[in-house]
Amino acid sequence: MNSSKSLENALRLVLNNWHHLVNYPEHHVPVRSMIGYYIPGLIDAYLKIPGRNDPRAVEDLVSAFGLLEDKSMKIFNAIQQEGRNNLEDHGRELRSKFVHLPDDIEED
Repeated sequence: MNSSKSLENALRLVLNNWHHLVNYPEHHVPVRSMIGYYIPGLIDAYLKIPGRNDPRAVEDLVSAFGLLEDKSMKIFNAIQQEGRNNLEDHGRELRSKFVHLPDDIEED
């Protein structure tokens, strides 16, 4: 199933950057819930279906994995945005300190 691999990749992106979420506990709960509750529950429910090749069962599982992948990517994108914001802040600070140098320091 390609959707399970996509979900795995999205969760790996988040987990590999978990240290960036120290100040954002609101992102911890959904990730922990996905890993500890939702994914195992989905797999268990799917495995209990006698005809697992039923197109509707497969569609439901793929759809649920897609929802979890979307949420994982939103969390990863928030991590990315925070990093970009920090970089922009540093750039602004550097520009404010070094772009407008006093006349006696500027070279002609």
